[in-house]
Amino acid sequence: MTVDSNHKRRATKVRTSDVSLPLANMPGLKTDVKAALEELCSKSAIKTIEAQTAVKWLSRALAAYALARTAPLDSVRETWVEHASDFASEAREHAALADSKGELLARVCKVLAAARQKSLVETLPPSRAEAAQSAAPEPLTKNQKNSY
Repeated sequence: MTVDSNHKRRATKVRTSDVSLPLANMPGLKTDVKAALEELCSKSAIKTIEAQTAVKWLSRALAAYALARTAPLDSVRETWVEHASDFASEAREHAALADSKGELLARVCKVLAAARQKSLVETLPPSRAEAAQSAAPEPLTKNQKNSY
């Protein structure tokens, strides 16, 4: 979907109301619909948002793998590896939505696989690293990449 000037004009007329989602440890948590409208109307395509989101989640996954490698305790390392795995799933999901050819998804998967392997080798005991590696998702085939 390409955003044209009509979308931008309509967005300025849209009434928005934010929703507060207060949590005990995050009291200021709330939606920002106005910012979302501005973002949607400033992008040339929704796919751009998906690609940027994929890269943001990829960055979080890489950071979590790095934190896992430097954590002082095994339990903390494992927690960071688990977070990284969750972030990696988000990165793959948004990358798949970003381009129909699967090029971004393939690149994201390649970067994630290398980071995950390095993290597992450096953070987990050998037996656990082997088990975790065998549970890793298989690389996507060409047909799978094209099915997104």
